[in-house]
Amino acid sequence: MVKKIPLRVVVNGSRINFPDAQPFIDENGRTQVPVRFVSEALGADVGWDGKTKTVTIEQGKNKITLVVGKSEYTVNGKTMDTTVLLLEDRTFVPVRFVSEGLGANVEWNASIRTVYITTGGTLPTPTPEEGEVRYYDGIAFNPATDVDEFGRMTIEKSQEFLLKMADQLTFVKENGKYYIVGEYPEIPEEFEWAVGIGIILKSGGRRNFSTLTARKEYLIPTNILYRHF
Repeated sequence: MVKKIPLRVVVNGSRINFPDAQPFIDENGRTQVPVRFVSEALGADVGWDGKTKTVTIEQGKNKITLVVGKSEYTVNGKTMDTTVLLLEDRTFVPVRFVSEGLGANVEWNASIRTVYITTGGTLPTPTPEEGEVRYYDGIAFNPATDVDEFGRMTIEKSQEFLLKMADQLTFVKENGKYYIVGEYPEIPEEFEWAVGIGIILKSGGRRNFSTLTARKEYLIPTNILYRHF
């Protein structure tokens, strides 16, 4: 089985951290998210009525009413079609429904499994204080300067971590086979490693193999890759 990177939700450039229940893609291809964290990141107030299992989300003139188990919900008095789920004591709804119901725009980047939600600058984007430097395997990382507006590590800082990993890799021949052996350097908690291998063909051209690719023939099975790292 190929290991997938976790789903990420980024609101106005800031990644949302989910402390327990995590977003997932359901059988209909919809990205389901714990509604409270996304709604609050969009500046809305969230209320819960345990007796009726009803969630109320209010933001200015916008009001969304959700009832767990029903296949519909209400946005500003209009009934919409979707199913509200209760999992791990969290209320889940499709991220697009709640975000657009609060007037936000939603974009999905399948290659990095990330949902980007923007509100057109109506909400301030939190900015880490200058000088908030953390160190990972000797590499300085400052969220204020080393992360772009979409929550991605800058190219320059990514190269530092990649060079660090390259220094820790060796090629080993064992029983007639060659293996790549090494260790991943420590990186900031909000990021994860993904490994790819590029092969230059004698006939010309190049093939790239990775744990993250839409081309099945180029997938690296994680049961092979990670046992050597």
